[in-house]
Amino acid sequence: MNKYFEEDYQARTTIKNAYEEAKTEEGKDAAREKMQRLEETINAKGKSYRRLFRAYLDMKERGNEHLDFGRDTVWERDIPEIVASLKENGAERFTFSARSTDAIETAAGFEKAGCRLIGLTEINGYFPSIFNNAYEKMPALLFSLK
Repeated sequence: MNKYFEEDYQARTTIKNAYEEAKTEEGKDAAREKMQRLEETINAKGKSYRRLFRAYLDMKERGNEHLDFGRDTVWERDIPEIVASLKENGAERFTFSARSTDAIETAAGFEKAGCRLIGLTEINGYFPSIFNNAYEKMPALLFSLK
């Protein structure tokens, strides 16, 4: 996977920690400005990078092994660009966990765009439990890039 995702993730984590640890409004404002600059840097890398970076953030926060596409709507027209970006950024596998009624069509779209459905797997779900703050497991389709 592209090293820039991890670098941007670490920068974001450092800024978030600085904000949480700030004891003054000036400290919080400085962290907000740094976060805005980081967001501008990420946005300048393009739509595909932003989408994969959101999936990377989500993967890290949920403790999953692969990028997951499912929380956000994946339109059929976006699939070729997603697949190209995955390949360009060195991803070998990803999951698709959407619960929408057209999930089968989307999965077929990934196959058509050059991915191979490996099978079912289990990932950490979208939201932590309100009782123990742990992510509940949920099924997902696991794909590889051909």
